[in-house]
Amino acid sequence: MDMTTPRYSLGKQIAGLFAHSLCARLRRIGLLGVAGALLGVLAGAPAIAQTGVTLPPNAQKVPVSLPHLYWHFLVYQNHLDQVAAQRQQQGKDGSYLRNHFQQKLSFTDAQFAVVRSTAQRLQAELKGVDAQAKAIIDADRAANTLERGAPHTWRPVPPELRALQQQHEDLIQSEVSNLKGALGPELAARLDAFLQSRVAPKASAETPHPGPTSDEIRKHLVQATQKQKEAQQ
Repeated sequence: MDMTTPRYSLGKQIAGLFAHSLCARLRRIGLLGVAGALLGVLAGAPAIAQTGVTLPPNAQKVPVSLPHLYWHFLVYQNHLDQVAAQRQQQGKDGSYLRNHFQQKLSFTDAQFAVVRSTAQRLQAELKGVDAQAKAIIDADRAANTLERGAPHTWRPVPPELRALQQQHEDLIQSEVSNLKGALGPELAARLDAFLQSRVAPKASAETPHPGPTSDEIRKHLVQATQKQKEAQQ
């Protein structure tokens, strides 16, 4: 292939695009990841803000775990497969998208077919979990809508949402473990090394601050009330 052709240039940039996309995904806290923030910090922070108490930053950067590197790699590969299929339906060539990572990893069609099937299955499973989480969050918001000017109150994260968050993580762990088992030690190690060397250095995740506990909120409010009384004397 002529290395100056647009196809080669685009194919050459896919790995960088993947890393950029991964970083963007991980910087945006996922639906289940923000559950605590939506139902905790956003409910309690305004009340604390009135007391003058300074809270820690909303998010902290942490290294991306290997299972989560797998997760986003699989999601992205599934996306490339879908785009390639669309191009094929339009009479265009999408093989350079579909096969880019397979070629980088030097996997055969049969070996990479395991990756593709895992990607499709995991995305469908996580989509179902996210839909359940969204329904719980929407229901909680509807049941706890505050009128303008009403005092904010602390609400803990519903236990059903915590259970779904754990289910989300368990699904990732299970599919990654099954994928490694299907690939075998040599190919799994090759994929590990690719993700750790080509993606991990450019990726970071953000975890939301869990927010203040109800006891901390109560303590700060009592202190603020006391200071206000002292100032009026």
